[in-house]
Amino acid sequence: RLQSNAVNIAAQMAQDCGAPFLLRADLHAIYPAPFLSVLLETMSAEGADSVVIPMRTLGGNPVQNAAALVFSSWLGHGGSKHRTGTYRGWVDHGHHALFRTDAFLAAGGYDVEFVANEDAEFDVRLAAQGGKVFLENAVTIGYVPRNSIIATFKQFRRNGRYRMWTLVKHGTGLGLR
Repeated sequence: RLQSNAVNIAAQMAQDCGAPFLLRADLHAIYPAPFLSVLLETMSAEGADSVVIPMRTLGGNPVQNAAALVFSSWLGHGGSKHRTGTYRGWVDHGHHALFRTDAFLAAGGYDVEFVANEDAEFDVRLAAQGGKVFLENAVTIGYVPRNSIIATFKQFRRNGRYRMWTLVKHGTGLGLR
């Protein structure tokens, strides 16, 4: 049921099949056509262990439109490089897209105790092992936000809770965002 567990299973299956890369694609997003080829080229050229991508929040109904407005502002993204789409280079965290399978598994995969924020928590452990995360802004996904205020509130409450668990687990600080 949990994304963290499902991605870990996929990573193990990829390793068992000899696949050097693991692609993560989320159902709540819209992906551009050259997505995978750009990620593979970037991973090869930069020597990254993980390639992350920017997200642009899409509108739809009034709640989604409000989310898109907030996330496109500094108030909503706090300067997060994977939310602005203007930065290309080495980062601590971004929206997960492509991993080297061996690096993902060597860092322990996602922590299955994390219902949310498993990606940011993983990036802390990857960096601690010397892993490198590269933000590629040549491809940006369209993020489809929750369609109700209640669902959005629950998502943000859950994400905030697990963000705090990451802080406690690793003793890391919170950014301004």
